[in-house]
Amino acid sequence: MTVSEQLAAPADGQSNAARLANPGMGAVSHGIVRVVAVLAAVSDGTPCGVTVSSLTPVSFQPPMMLVALQQSSRMLDILAYGVGFGLSILAADQQDIARHFARRLRPVGADQFAGIGYRIGPLAGAPLLRDAIGWLECRTIDIADTGDHALVIGEVLDESRNGATTFDPLLHGPDGYRRLLRSRPNARQ
Repeated sequence: MTVSEQLAAPADGQSNAARLANPGMGAVSHGIVRVVAVLAAVSDGTPCGVTVSSLTPVSFQPPMMLVALQQSSRMLDILAYGVGFGLSILAADQQDIARHFARRLRPVGADQFAGIGYRIGPLAGAPLLRDAIGWLECRTIDIADTGDHALVIGEVLDESRNGATTFDPLLHGPDGYRRLLRSRPNARQ
């Protein structure tokens, strides 16, 4: 057996797929720190949103984003119609908003946004959270089923950054929420 074959073969005989499905395994793939955003759209005139932490650019020409949503997400039914959606990249101090839109038992419809400032983006027609550090307006291009998640590909129609805030995004990793910037006790003034 070659070194490559030895490295590829699990020592315990368990397949890689079975190993990753085991909650105690897959520490590397689940240990990646990700930026947190709220994906929002409008369905029958009603705004809806969901927290996402698996998003990445997949093309620069034309600009496109990929977002992973659980197969059970109500948002998939809305995006399947090819509607526009907004991505509000959350600031490090917006953990409460991330938790709110991540809760399964949150209010439905417009009540989801009660007390949360937002505006409707002019191009995608989707809610964009006011205090986010940046926004992307997208149009759904494709949705691909991939196991327990679906991959939503959106063409970026516009992007903007909140000039009133420092670029300090909310991150999510295996130990929960965290921030990118840290204050340093001996930092020069």
